[in-house]
Amino acid sequence: SDSGDRLESTNQGVHSTESDLEVTIVVPTGAQATVSFNYFASGELNYDYLCLYVDQPAPNTSNYHSGFGKKGSAAGVTGTYSFDLNEGTHKVLWRFHKDGSGHDGQDKAQVWNIQVSYATFFAPADLGVENLSAHSAKLTWAASETAESNEVRFMTAGVDTIYTTENNFLELSGLAS
Repeated sequence: SDSGDRLESTNQGVHSTESDLEVTIVVPTGAQATVSFNYFASGELNYDYLCLYVDQPAPNTSNYHSGFGKKGSAAGVTGTYSFDLNEGTHKVLWRFHKDGSGHDGQDKAQVWNIQVSYATFFAPADLGVENLSAHSAKLTWAASETAESNEVRFMTAGVDTIYTTENNFLELSGLAS
């Protein structure tokens, strides 16, 4: 959905109901996805709230996505949230829960600007080492036709380091022998 289209709950003013928005996201093999969205929730504090469920076969008020939690207050809660998905098919559900009595605030939830971005990871081909010395090395690998950049991760003296390069090589210096 683009930033102008807000998907809104349909149970405004209707007690003991739930309004759902469900999407299926397929993350290709060897990829990871980041899902981000904006939200608004306004209802009875501690009684009416927006929840996010990821891959829950029977969503209820206790098995929601713990990072997102329960969102809602009479004044309204607005924010942005993102989460990661690994390869596979995923069911993502936003649900506005309404309890059995009363209402407050705008008594609705909205979700918009839903975006899915993908990152694909491949093991390098033809990995090599050149100019190896006690304190430096040049790592090389076959260029990828699809990669816009390369992340190289290594550990020295217990320190985990990640370098990003657009080349098909990385020169390391200051290494301890």
